[in-house]
Amino acid sequence: MSTLYDRARALMEMRRRRDTILGHDLFGEPAWDILLDLYTSEVEGKQVKLSALGLLAGIAPTTMMRWTAVLVNRGLINRSSDDRDQRIRIVSLSDAGRARIEQVLMHSSDS
Repeated sequence: MSTLYDRARALMEMRRRRDTILGHDLFGEPAWDILLDLYTSEVEGKQVKLSALGLLAGIAPTTMMRWTAVLVNRGLINRSSDDRDQRIRIVSLSDAGRARIEQVLMHSSDS
């Protein structure tokens, strides 16, 4: 059985392949894309800047900002300032967000 990280990476890769083949405009789950990207970045030990989050997930900046606000309001992610530069906003999974992502990944197939 694969690790939860491996499952998350496989889901991300499948979604990107699907979008490449069928077209990104047919599908859209920006909240899920954001959560998966934050989860894998966290496991990899990477800090994610709010300004880079949309690029990671392949989401338009306005869409990313709107969904980031929704996810913060639902308690799934946190926004904070960078310790070295207060102008930079850092985005991370909350404990509740991480637990819910892992719950979904535990119940997903390896395919």
